[in-house]
Amino acid sequence: YIWFYDPIQIFHKSFIKSDLHLHGNMRQQAAGITNNYEFDSIILGTSMLENTSAFEATKIVGGNFVNISLSGSSFFERELVLSYALKKKNLKNVIYSLDSSSYIDLNKSHKSYPINTYNFLYDENYFNDFKAYWNKKFFKCFLTFSTKPNCIGNKKTLEYPNVWFTNKTHSDRFGGLDNWFKANNDGQIKGAFSSIVSTSEKIKKGEKISLDGIEEKITKSKQYIDEYLLDNVKKYSNTKFIFVFPPYSRMLYAQWKQYNQPNYEIHKAIIKYLVQQSVLYKNLEIYGYEDKEFLDDIANYKDLSHYHQWVNSMMLQSFKNKSEFLTIENVDNYIKVAEDKAQNYNIFEISDKIEEYLK
Repeated sequence: YIWFYDPIQIFHKSFIKSDLHLHGNMRQQAAGITNNYEFDSIILGTSMLENTSAFEATKIVGGNFVNISLSGSSFFERELVLSYALKKKNLKNVIYSLDSSSYIDLNKSHKSYPINTYNFLYDENYFNDFKAYWNKKFFKCFLTFSTKPNCIGNKKTLEYPNVWFTNKTHSDRFGGLDNWFKANNDGQIKGAFSSIVSTSEKIKKGEKISLDGIEEKITKSKQYIDEYLLDNVKKYSNTKFIFVFPPYSRMLYAQWKQYNQPNYEIHKAIIKYLVQQSVLYKNLEIYGYEDKEFLDDIANYKDLSHYHQWVNSMMLQSFKNKSEFLTIENVDNYIKVAEDKAQNYNIFEISDKIEEYLK
């Protein structure tokens, strides 16, 4: 009975609905997509790539893409999904976001998505996959054979199942600081205001986070990347891995450079390390945008890190044209330009406006 109903489509495509319905928890849903749908290329990021169109990627980059990005995911979590997809499919391309929270904080399991609620979907045991349904939520669905969205998911496509840009509460915050003020009750905006003002005050006092132990931290970050990311690059030499550093706002990089020195030094070291690895592995390409002017304009962001959807399209074009392709020949200059921009960015101008508004 459970196998037939199969609302996450772990075992087969839906027998209940002819059109595609998917759950928002991509940590589980990606297993069903991988098991039952045809594709040869994936977009596997966080919210940084959730707005990237798989259809556009197919047209521009080539291959047959699906977007199975996992909201707020670490490299540790994505390694499960990536390894599984590489084993099940003959993947041509993998577009992957290099989120700083992973390689700086060395994140593993997300507190909202315990690893034991989905890791069994990516092993070789077919029968333990039923555990995904062994909970109160799905028991209620089974009792009525429900076709409600909370049971079988919402009607979607594989273009970008968890797109957030079309949500008005997100899209309305683009356009400038005034739109941030209008959304002052939003948690991300509150966090941005607090971060900008407090960091600004500390910089004015001449405070900086110490670089004590930085070499050990950088070593641990490289080890994390080796284990949860580069291992698959080594194993699957016929798959092209397109790794992209998401272009967070200049404000965020400036906070790192001017105050949180360890974050910036780890970030710099990882850029250079991955470019060096791309020399060893010809199937690895690294892309970065930190030298671009659009990062300076807060209008392109809904908070300190999440950029407008046009940036996702621009990145796809850059993969095709290799216009922001980082190599061993250009990486030092790229880092210097980015570092200069972060050092010279006027944090106080925006901070003063926020403080005045908060009064």
